[in-house]
Amino acid sequence: MSFIDLLAGALGAVVMLFIIIPKVDIEQMEELEALAAAEFEIQSLDSLLLMVKSSVPDSDYTAIIEQTQRLQMTIGNLRKDVNELQGRLSQKIQEKKQLEQQLSKLENQNEACRKKVSDLQKRQTKSEEKEVPEEAPLAEKQPAEEEDFSEPIDTTPGIGDYQMGFNPPLTVMIEWESKDHWVHLYMKPKDSNFWCFYQSKRRVTPFGKWARFKFKKTPYEAIIQEKELTQGEYEIYAQLDKPRSGGETIIQGFVAANPKEGVPQMIRFGDIKVQSTPPPYHRKATGDALLGYLTIQDNKITWDPVKEPIIQ
Repeated sequence: MSFIDLLAGALGAVVMLFIIIPKVDIEQMEELEALAAAEFEIQSLDSLLLMVKSSVPDSDYTAIIEQTQRLQMTIGNLRKDVNELQGRLSQKIQEKKQLEQQLSKLENQNEACRKKVSDLQKRQTKSEEKEVPEEAPLAEKQPAEEEDFSEPIDTTPGIGDYQMGFNPPLTVMIEWESKDHWVHLYMKPKDSNFWCFYQSKRRVTPFGKWARFKFKKTPYEAIIQEKELTQGEYEIYAQLDKPRSGGETIIQGFVAANPKEGVPQMIRFGDIKVQSTPPPYHRKATGDALLGYLTIQDNKITWDPVKEPIIQ
């Protein structure tokens, strides 16, 4: 390679770098590799100048040296610009990583918020379907309309039975003739949702106890006050549970008081027609199962019937 060719190549590299650097961006960084090649050619030019110094006139040699120095200065400025661009590129890459991390974090938070909203919507839908009334009784879960409202009655000998001749302070009893029917008896304080009836969790309450008597052979249900008369006003219900729908039957019954002090009393209900209804605590109950109101006061009982006895 001649001296003139080498000098022209160095000048061409410098011109090319002046064109590239103002336009460089992240995608064109490989273009800057030309700078390293230009620096190498300048170093080669210095070595060549030393070799031809004795054969070149002093004036020409001095001009070439000055031109070479200007080229070196230009390349130094270009190297400075390259270093600055590389610093900016590194900073932009770091900022990009931080933004990607923030974006990922925000996407995770957004997904979590969507899941919470979906869960809340599902809970709201279930709550609207459930429609649990305020102060609902602590009974079993309310079944579907066509399902069995009752639970099997415990008939194990000796569990909850009373011997013949036992006469509790208060007895409320209903009975009927056909074993193809079954009627449930309910008792609760007036204007409350605290029930006493056949279900195991509700057989024993402060105001009553669901009872079975060994001497009774016909179908019946009874609720008693076992130790003493508990003063108050009570609601008495009789619900025909079987057959499930469209059925009716005739029941008889009474309420009897045997206070420790005072005169024993018995009030008979007469023949009363009852029909198939949901349990009185059920959200679809209509109140048709209410027999009447029992008041216990001063060791005496009074009965205010809602269902009047039928005349046969």
